[in-house]
Amino acid sequence: MYKIIKTEAVTNLGNRFIFSKVLIETDDKKTTYFYLRYAEPYAIIIPVLDRETVLMIEQQRIGPLKISLEFPMGVVKGSQPLEMAIDELKEETGYRSNNIKEINRFYISPGWSNQQGHVFVAKDLVEGKQELEPYEYIEVKKIKIKDIPGLIKNGTIFDASTIVAWQYFVTSNKT
Repeated sequence: MYKIIKTEAVTNLGNRFIFSKVLIETDDKKTTYFYLRYAEPYAIIIPVLDRETVLMIEQQRIGPLKISLEFPMGVVKGSQPLEMAIDELKEETGYRSNNIKEINRFYISPGWSNQQGHVFVAKDLVEGKQELEPYEYIEVKKIKIKDIPGLIKNGTIFDASTIVAWQYFVTSNKT
């Protein structure tokens, strides 16, 4: 197991991410540096409209400069994952639910980050009004569940968190 010898903050980006240089020691007493990104956990919500349909959102993502079809997700600093799921569902889709359940969680990239994604399923949805952040331009889409594997295969859905959440959803519905 690694033993952390020293951690020094390299940069703090707007209280969203902290990058640190970490000196570690291995079991055989060798040392090396890693750079780690520390970040708040986030929630991913799969809003189930009915037995055949889920809600997804389309928005432009700055990294690939492409429109991304994905499940609603986000971070609400200082909140617990369930609170984040409730807030992000309402904010990004306008829908609300009193039936939200966490089905799994994962680390987005454990080789260089501590950030954990929490996957929720929301059912019994009630339609409302979106409450978008000033910089968000999100379009809500009704997507047939049977179409999602093809949308992943053809690259329409390319967001890793959405694909992982989808896999957990499929697996949880088979048990």
